[in-house]
Amino acid sequence: MAELPRESYGIPQSRPNTTHTIPPWFPVHIPPPPEQPYPMYYPNPPYPYPYPYPLPSEPPRSITPRVEIEYSSIHSTFLATIKDTDSLKDRKSWVKWNEAVWQAIADGFALGHICDEPPLGTPRTEWNTPLLRPVLSSNPTRKDLEAKLKWDKNDGWTSSILTARLSDEARNHLPPMIDDRGERRTARQIYIRLKSIYQAAPDRKACLRIQDELMTSQIHGMDIEKFNLKWSSTLTTLRNYGYDIPWDTLISKCSTEQGALRQIRYSFGKYT
Repeated sequence: MAELPRESYGIPQSRPNTTHTIPPWFPVHIPPPPEQPYPMYYPNPPYPYPYPYPLPSEPPRSITPRVEIEYSSIHSTFLATIKDTDSLKDRKSWVKWNEAVWQAIADGFALGHICDEPPLGTPRTEWNTPLLRPVLSSNPTRKDLEAKLKWDKNDGWTSSILTARLSDEARNHLPPMIDDRGERRTARQIYIRLKSIYQAAPDRKACLRIQDELMTSQIHGMDIEKFNLKWSSTLTTLRNYGYDIPWDTLISKCSTEQGALRQIRYSFGKYT
């Protein structure tokens, strides 16, 4: 039997050419992509692609949990707490109304729109740090515009809480909606106006208790500054209440605190 040619068995006569012809347009050196710590690898030239495949970039995740604030629910709770009969109308109704207002605004994380500066030495938190209206530059950035829009939205909601339960008489004391400069009134302006009119001063017995607490205060260690600050703020409170401060008694008390006497006397000078 005649032997068949080797081609008949499907066996090539010679080893095939395994080299690939690179097109002339293909660059000799391909720089790696930016910000890639690994080198480029081309498993199937001339069709290059990075290996391993780069992961899609994601923005960094905040460690603070995102909480969806139900403003309408907070508003409804406030209206259920302060009925029409409990609306702010005089000094007697101030305490209950003010407590409900602060609770509602705190639930909305917006206390910064009405709170005052914290006392010296008190850590600043989101609950005691004032949030003032942002002032835009002549060329504001997108971030600046978004911050102002967020502030306006929160301030408008806070204002709606403050004005939800007011008597007609109390509404007459509100500042104008738009002031002379064309700016909308803020929640802080509303609260300051209502507070100055309706916040009830304590009676004489309460003022005496405040005075006694001041008289028994002592300097702890060498912290004279905090001691002086307490005296100064307490005297301001008593003066705003219209209390007749017994200066002779207080000065006699101060004479026993030699280290703080000079600073305390300086505070007295601001009120006498």
